[in-house]
Amino acid sequence: MKIKLITVMKKEQRNLSNGVYAKTLGLSKKQIDGWYSGDSIPTAHSAFKICKGLNLTDSQTTSIMNQLDTVRARKRQARRKNNTPPEQRDKYKELAENFVRAGRMRGLTLEELVAETNVCSRVTLNRYRNGSRVPEAREQAIMERFINATTPDLIEIEVPKETPTDYSIIANYVWQIRRYLGQSAEELFKELGIGSGSTMRAWRRGVSNPRFDAHENLIEYVDAYNETLPQENRVDPYDLIPPRKKLKRIRIEDYGTLHEIEHLYGSVSEVPDNHPLLTKLQEEWGIV
Repeated sequence: MKIKLITVMKKEQRNLSNGVYAKTLGLSKKQIDGWYSGDSIPTAHSAFKICKGLNLTDSQTTSIMNQLDTVRARKRQARRKNNTPPEQRDKYKELAENFVRAGRMRGLTLEELVAETNVCSRVTLNRYRNGSRVPEAREQAIMERFINATTPDLIEIEVPKETPTDYSIIANYVWQIRRYLGQSAEELFKELGIGSGSTMRAWRRGVSNPRFDAHENLIEYVDAYNETLPQENRVDPYDLIPPRKKLKRIRIEDYGTLHEIEHLYGSVSEVPDNHPLLTKLQEEWGIV
């Protein structure tokens, strides 16, 4: 429902900014911004003050005040009832989350998304996402159209026919899942337990391979999010990585090498990947 007072205010505002216009009416810019975005409606006191400031007739003022009373009563009734079933609220929450995710895939912030689609305000969208409000039919249609028009930039990677020789395939697959989910790079790095993008770039290019714990995190990431992907895009993460070397029993003479490494670095896990002693143990005896 259009608020008559807001329509009159916008008509009388002409080229004035919200801040200047607010001062002329004895209001704050925050009030006008909230009314224009639909996040709030004028109180009876503010509405009467505006009607006087704009020199509206008594009949116009009465009509505006009556409509605001009706709108406020409907809002109170809706808050009291809130009869939307939980499963339906969950459906709308998921719709709003998918809408935001589609915006992230296009590189849009929340502010840019609501401005481009004109669906609602940022505050209202967040209420849809947490389930405290339910979108109207018009807003649902806008969100669904936007989601359907956003083709996931995903899974151009196919399961290789030959056995992979490095971890670049699974690293690139993880990167594309991140984009599909709308996850930031920082969130991904935290989930994988790595400190910077340079490590991920090296894996994606096949320049270096992850250590055992990071290698396990890549597999677990694909496993965890496989269910969120379309059926045709799901893969077994073990098809995307090189086969593990069979570990051999360490011979008694190898302990000298291990002790030498531990003396230099404190533990085997702290040794640089390209250290010749570690390379010798990995290549000759299959020690991870």
